[in-house]
Amino acid sequence: MDAEEAGSTSFSHAPDARVIRAARQRRLSSNLHPDNVLATAAVALGGPRILTKVRRFVYRIDRHDLSLTTVTHMTDLSNAAAIITGASSGIGEATARRLADEGASVVLAARREERLTDLKAEIEENGGTAIVVPTDVTDRDQVQTLIDETLDAFGSVDVLVNNAGIMPLSLMKNTHEDEWEQMVDVNIKGVLHGVGAALPVMMEQGHGHVVNVSSVAGRRLFPGGAVYCGTKHFVTALSEGMRNELAPDHNIRVTSIEPGAVDTELTHTITDGEIVEMLESGHDDMTPLESEDIAEAICYAVTAPERVDVEELLVMPTDQKE
Repeated sequence: MDAEEAGSTSFSHAPDARVIRAARQRRLSSNLHPDNVLATAAVALGGPRILTKVRRFVYRIDRHDLSLTTVTHMTDLSNAAAIITGASSGIGEATARRLADEGASVVLAARREERLTDLKAEIEENGGTAIVVPTDVTDRDQVQTLIDETLDAFGSVDVLVNNAGIMPLSLMKNTHEDEWEQMVDVNIKGVLHGVGAALPVMMEQGHGHVVNVSSVAGRRLFPGGAVYCGTKHFVTALSEGMRNELAPDHNIRVTSIEPGAVDTELTHTITDGEIVEMLESGHDDMTPLESEDIAEAICYAVTAPERVDVEELLVMPTDQKE
């Protein structure tokens, strides 16, 4: 069966019949595992370009034949509005670029308006669409304004990436209480403000995707991280509870992204001298993740087929021990 015979629907991006026929021949004349047949045939015929197309589809290979039975469409972001908080640097900035590359209209939210404006110009120069909405996520009214301006500009709120966060680590004995409260305000209340403002819109439109950026600290504890880990454990638990309630009945997907050590500005907020010394001496041999690594994880989750809810992604540097 050739690609055009797969069904009544016309698939403009289906691999051509040569790939299907070559894959059949490879299967019948070799001991290759079925999962590798199409990739091998595609590379032989057309290289990475055809292989990229092949990877967009799901195939069934039986013992005697190869049949194209199901087409898996990834979620298309070309008409989607995606809000990214904490977009002025690090993971948020990289995520805005990545989703814009996928065709999303991105809404850049953070406190540092000048940086957002520069990012908007860069995205537009590369053919993307972006607006800037200066936002302090600790202010519920500002977060509501963020949602309202997104609706005014694009008519929907399809993706919300709750990324804004701070990490002023400190040892409990040093009682940095103001920093404890700041972490609660940004890392917990900021996420809740975003969820509370976006959910009514997503419920009404019948779809949406909330990505909450948690951390490996939402799974594991370490000295100096008691309060920070507590806030990220909250985000991880919140995400699981949201998914259980919202995905099955309301078509709102929820993903918790849990990065390990990432090379961002997060550590710049640490004022506890003992923690600074521990960090400087403890990770000399470790290569941290780049912000773009996490942006790719987020893009993977939000572009998965609509039937797929990537509930949780833990992304660690290869040589991070804990």
